[in-house]
Amino acid sequence: MANILIVGQKELVQNPIFKQDQNMSYFYNSLKDENEVTILYVHKDVKLNDKTEKDETKAEEKEVNFNVKQFCIRDMIKNRMFKKNINSFIQNNKIETIIFMSPYMARLVMPYIEDKIEKLNIICDFRLTNISLFLNQYQYEKEKEDPSFYGIYKGFKIHFLQMLPILQYTDNIVLDGDTDTYLLSSQKVNNIILPEQIKDYVAKKTKIEHNNKKCTLTEIVINRNNYFSNTDNKDIRISEKAGTYLINETKNFSLIDDINSIIKSNKSDYVVIRNNKIEIFPNAISLLIKNLSLNDNLALCSPVVFFSRERNNLRTAFENQRFNNFSNWNESMPLVFSECVVIKAKFFNKVGLFDNRFKTFDYALFDFILKIYQIKAYYCVMNDISVFKPMNISRQISLFKEDKVFLCEKWGESSFNMEI
Repeated sequence: MANILIVGQKELVQNPIFKQDQNMSYFYNSLKDENEVTILYVHKDVKLNDKTEKDETKAEEKEVNFNVKQFCIRDMIKNRMFKKNINSFIQNNKIETIIFMSPYMARLVMPYIEDKIEKLNIICDFRLTNISLFLNQYQYEKEKEDPSFYGIYKGFKIHFLQMLPILQYTDNIVLDGDTDTYLLSSQKVNNIILPEQIKDYVAKKTKIEHNNKKCTLTEIVINRNNYFSNTDNKDIRISEKAGTYLINETKNFSLIDDINSIIKSNKSDYVVIRNNKIEIFPNAISLLIKNLSLNDNLALCSPVVFFSRERNNLRTAFENQRFNNFSNWNESMPLVFSECVVIKAKFFNKVGLFDNRFKTFDYALFDFILKIYQIKAYYCVMNDISVFKPMNISRQISLFKEDKVFLCEKWGESSFNMEI
């Protein structure tokens, strides 16, 4: 017997009509006789005549007429207590296996139980998600070579990137037998089970433990405060402490040459390049590296940069309100990307270092990302990982204009190939 938690959008009903309700009902009925099964759901039926005051920070068990233990996530999430409550819930109920009825539900809950994932058996049902649609249409559209395929393919890739952490942390994913698994196979996803196999896998942990090998990291911090300084002493221009290099940018030396020389002299797995005014929130860089490691074709990523003069207020707001959704990824303009970036060092071997004909790192990075796209790799902004930067930071506008002209001359003003 296993203690199983099924997590879905709606509570379990006796006579389901909709497919998502039918799927949950099938899993519950298949498992209830031999296991202890509990339901955790999002949408709560609020009765207007219920005026009793309750503790809204804890889940209230709801007994229905067919004797099912059901709890509502909305009760746990009030007052920003969800992480504490969901972890206590799993521990107190001795949950061993969690079945998520969709990747959406996994993305909602899994970031808050990340410390427990290695010990839990995780199963995720992918049957009712957009990824199934894209999987089914992928080969057909590709074979047609329709010009409109790019939009479908790009939409799939972004959606698929968002699913990668779920696939990484899941022991088994549920798909129908006729689903085209070509792209999943190409991403080395082979832990697919059929719905009727659920009984065989609720107590069978198949996920390979994460490789806890520590990666090496080189951090480059660009100090732009003294750009017009006449300093020509290399020891002052570049200093190093515990793997972190500070470059005092000056007009007399090439910033890009300095960055390239540091990268060449270090054999690190990852390179972080950021503005010296960036304030890194706790664990931001380690989370970026962790997400970046989930796929071989993810070449570089960035956090969201908040610009504000109210440092203390921003930190408080960030710590209290961030979604903690490790799969909330997106694309952004490369020039927005350049305040803080993490790069897989192996891609320098594939496309070369930064072009030292650029004067600013912003446009050198733009150029580097264009080269990354030519080898079908890509970059993303991790929307729920944030850093902070004050607003009153000046930029060298003349250098920006000069680099923009050179970028357009190099690539052609309207020929940037940004396809994923």
